[in-house]
Amino acid sequence: MKKILIIIVVILVSFSNTWADERNVILHKTPNNKGTQFEIPVHAGINDSLLGIHFEKASDATVSVTGPEGVVYQQKVTSTTAKSVYVNLAPHQEGEYTIYIQDAKGNEATGDFTNEKE
Repeated sequence: MKKILIIIVVILVSFSNTWADERNVILHKTPNNKGTQFEIPVHAGINDSLLGIHFEKASDATVSVTGPEGVVYQQKVTSTTAKSVYVNLAPHQEGEYTIYIQDAKGNEATGDFTNEKE
């Protein structure tokens, strides 16, 4: 039993560095053109060159990511349950990127982040 516990602790410690490296992307949310209050239940983070966009509940939205090369990702996300979308930015240039999310009601969330290669 002690061996199993030690193995689990070693595994968790080895992965803790991976979790600690993720940087959150601050999303600025704006109301739709009708001026109504809203919230797109989403958050994003980048770890190395992998951008993770995490929808906290069912959502229909269009996700776009732009950078020095222009649009590097654009996809309509339709889900009936919570969902995550991952965008690999490794093949793209280092630099400033913008994430843009618009839901089916016209609500928007945007955020800027830096793609840094190690």
